Amino acid sequence: MAVYLEKTNPAYLRKQFSEDKNKIGRIIYRRKVNNTYHKVMMEIIPNKGYCEEEPLVFIYIKDMEII
Repeated sequence: MAVYLEKTNPAYLRKQFSEDKNKIGRIIYRRKVNNTYHKVMMEIIPNKGYCEEEPLVFIYIKDMEII
């Protein structure tokens, strides 16, 4: 849980994307759905015009059990 919180912290993400604006952050974790654990992937992708003044990202959540 600590790694998830660290990697999704807005300050951490701003630092990562300021170093590489084309970087895609991926976090794989398990989520409980109807008493069954599913492997889930979160992708954090910077917007095309990402900059310090407009730090916009897209967040995608994918259930890898369905893919």
